[in-house]
Amino acid sequence: MEVDRSNITLLSSSKSIFEGSTFSYESADCDEECEYSDYCFPEGLVDGDKCIVLKNHGKHKGECKKDINLINLH
Repeated sequence: MEVDRSNITLLSSSKSIFEGSTFSYESADCDEECEYSDYCFPEGLVDGDKCIVLKNHGKHKGECKKDINLINLH
């Protein structure tokens, strides 16, 4: 089996993600169209994909319409 690796920036509401950790991507429970949608639903990721956090950029500076506390990951 061949594994493709990609650098993808995404927003997550998980509080247990830190640099070097792995997690399974789960799309946000959100149906709002906003300026951050591309980061909450990044192209190329589907539910269940295994991810490694390269960089945790901390709390996202923007305001979520659904009031979800987002963190910025790469």
